[in-house]
Amino acid sequence: KNKVSLGDGAEVISPGFIGRALTVNELYDEKGERIESAPHPFMRFWVRAPFDVKEGDIVEVTFGSRKLKIRVLDVREIIRKNDASELYEVLPE
Repeated sequence: KNKVSLGDGAEVISPGFIGRALTVNELYDEKGERIESAPHPFMRFWVRAPFDVKEGDIVEVTFGSRKLKIRVLDVREIIRKNDASELYEVLPE
């Protein structure tokens, strides 16, 4: 629903850790090509985190005054784009 751009902030909340902040410095489309932003609703993209993100982690991305929270359900190196939605769930605001 919201545009994600280089420079945006995010936070990963992991069991046993205080929230870890990251800045979106690398953003890729579903083909693995670097992009400046993900402007379209439901656009699939990925961001490189400077630390491991694990199953059960909650990722919170801030878009101005709005926040999107997702729970990581699975982490895989390779997955077909049709199966990508199995990796996360969007949490209510």
